[in-house]
Amino acid sequence: QAAYYSAHHAAAQFEEQLPHHSQTNTDGTGSHDALIQRLERPHPSLEYSLGIICKDVGAQMRMLKPLREIAAYRLQETVRVDQAEEAIASAKDVIAECTKGLRKLRAGSRS
Repeated sequence: QAAYYSAHHAAAQFEEQLPHHSQTNTDGTGSHDALIQRLERPHPSLEYSLGIICKDVGAQMRMLKPLREIAAYRLQETVRVDQAEEAIASAKDVIAECTKGLRKLRAGSRS
């Protein structure tokens, strides 16, 4: 769970800083799924590389979410060691991508 939430917070912070937000309608969607959907469908006027980062982060978060649900809600199920290791690696990738995106945003605001 910690890996997922670390990645989720990094993704939310990155998405919050974007100059243009997704136009995807996420009404009636849970906050975690809404964030993933917005990242998967970035605003078309975003700089290309930021759009790629959004889509990559969204895809990785979509893959992480089921393991978080098992760990949090389906306590009778077991998360295998390889699944936990993969979740940690994916969370690290998400955080790295978000950090790269935030750096790009900061660099662009100084221009």
